[in-house]
Amino acid sequence: LIKGPLRTWIDDPKVSMFLVGELMRDEELRRHYAEEFFTPVLEQVGDYIKSAQEAGTYRKTRSNVTSRVMWGLMLGTMMVREIEGNDGPLSELTVDELANEVIEFAFNGLISREG
Repeated sequence: LIKGPLRTWIDDPKVSMFLVGELMRDEELRRHYAEEFFTPVLEQVGDYIKSAQEAGTYRKTRSNVTSRVMWGLMLGTMMVREIEGNDGPLSELTVDELANEVIEFAFNGLISREG
């Protein structure tokens, strides 16, 4: 769920950044994109989270909110990577490494579980 969008963004970041700009500029395009792609994907992520919560794997949260927070974390990470370019530490990571960093942070945060 995380690696696919990251790979798409990394493979063609200029198109991804252009799309985000157009979505912010054009209300009709934004609404269409949300209805046809974005919201269905977020609902799938939310369903995955909810099933993991029901299985006891994840703590209880509002899965529809959690899915959007996770997606926002991923999008924000990719925007930072693109803005910093080759000078930033994110450019040194492969898609898998970057996805793992996002997942690790999303699931475990910054609080140490040791001591």
